[in-house]
Amino acid sequence: HPSPVAAWTPAAVCEDGLAVDAFGWNAAGEPVGARHEEGKWSWRRVDADLKRGKVLDPALVRFAGRLFLVWREEEPSLTGAAPSFRLWFAWQDKDGWHAPARSRLYVASAPAVAATSNALACLFLKAQGDGKPDLWTLATYAKGDEDWHETGTLAGTLPAGPLVLVRSGEAFHVVGLEEGRPVVSALEVPAARAGPFLAFAAAETVRPPLDYSSLVVFGLAALTLILVLVSWQKAKRAGGPQAASGAGAVAAERGRSPGGWRYVPAPIYKRGVAVLVDYFLLGILVTVIITHLAPDLRPQLAFTPDLMFGLTLHQMAMLQAIYFSLGLVYFTLTEALFGQTLGKRLMGLRVRSESGSPIVFWQALVRNLLRFADEFPAMYLLGVFFIMMGPRPQRLGDRAARTLVVLDRPAGSERQPEG
Repeated sequence: HPSPVAAWTPAAVCEDGLAVDAFGWNAAGEPVGARHEEGKWSWRRVDADLKRGKVLDPALVRFAGRLFLVWREEEPSLTGAAPSFRLWFAWQDKDGWHAPARSRLYVASAPAVAATSNALACLFLKAQGDGKPDLWTLATYAKGDEDWHETGTLAGTLPAGPLVLVRSGEAFHVVGLEEGRPVVSALEVPAARAGPFLAFAAAETVRPPLDYSSLVVFGLAALTLILVLVSWQKAKRAGGPQAASGAGAVAAERGRSPGGWRYVPAPIYKRGVAVLVDYFLLGILVTVIITHLAPDLRPQLAFTPDLMFGLTLHQMAMLQAIYFSLGLVYFTLTEALFGQTLGKRLMGLRVRSESGSPIVFWQALVRNLLRFADEFPAMYLLGVFFIMMGPRPQRLGDRAARTLVVLDRPAGSERQPEG
């Protein structure tokens, strides 16, 4: 989104989950505030007495319905020593910008500010004087007297170098550098205590944003293709020979096997629901197994749309191997022993041989070994294509194993006299 202000210099930015606020200076050196909300920019001049050369290291944060601008200004020393810096702040509410206020805090570094729903905090270096090292100090803002109050110096072992204050949800964290690598620590604001600093993962995985629009377009295109093919197949059948004779016509008749066994094909939606139930059960089993065999994968098993983007190649291969192995065992054994999985039983479906007899082990194994091919490229699109376009409702695995998924009917009701 192009900037709404021509030739301006942004100096501070923040977000509140709904919009982005920015503060900077225009070409004339005047303070300008901009806001990006619902895809649109709006901006206006900041009606506060701010001088560009005096406002140093500004920070922007939204807290308690106000937009706070916090910075430091130089204060000359009367003794001729090095100048000190005072913390200043101003805020904007529904009445506009309020006059800048000078706080009681002296800071020796750029202020790092962050806010949760109930606290506004500032982290800065406080000068000790007399050759003593500066100390990292935490202060919080109080609406009672509209000023900042020191909470205390940070306790614990702190990394050398600059520190940054950030929020994560309703918690504060301190981020710094240790031997050139970023480290982070949870911060107890009332006690001004930072816990042990932990290093970031050696190889942080950057999750690309999930392009939902592309997924929708792909899904609609796939659905359109399937509907066109189904319509074409129906039109082809309707325009074909009306009177057919011989075993070949009987074998091609939908709802009848080559041996004359009549069946009711399982509707695709019922097969889809049955697969979802089975995969849900498999997901529970996989989670239990990973909890014991691969605990490092456990935090990744969140049911989020971008789950796979958070996995390394090794973790993804391990997860797929566990899923495939468990799925092959589960589908093969249940179908070979009972003719149906739990999902198929719930939906009233059963796997049969083309002859109408119960399937045997090799058929269950073959049809499930080819399940990964029917899933290509996603959502069983290849399997649905074969079911829709074939003379009988068989996916690729069914064709290889010579099986059919049919409505479960009482024994003895399947075979009827031909003619």
